[in-house]
Amino acid sequence: MARAAAEAQAMCDAVRETGVVGLVDFEVAIPTELTPRAVEIPRGAGPFAARELPSFAHLAGAFADAITGSTRPSWAPAAATFADGLACQRLMDAARTASQSSTWLDV
Repeated sequence: MARAAAEAQAMCDAVRETGVVGLVDFEVAIPTELTPRAVEIPRGAGPFAARELPSFAHLAGAFADAITGSTRPSWAPAAATFADGLACQRLMDAARTASQSSTWLDV
């Protein structure tokens, strides 16, 4: 099981692109906060578990961290506020009105 987790981690450091003409492999630098969390692959898991489970565990963990506010990666934008949502709604309303009236609006 640990071997499968190590293989899943190693797969995140390289990309293989396959096309009609051939394939190309290249290394990718992935920020630490984006690397999948180490998970133990259960015995009898499906053939793609070693590839899918670490990514899912990382996504679920990041989602839980965002909800609890315990951590925020350095690359993540600040959370939207009510004022941000209100400004966005005003822009959408103006776009709808401008489309219906075929005129430009000042926002």
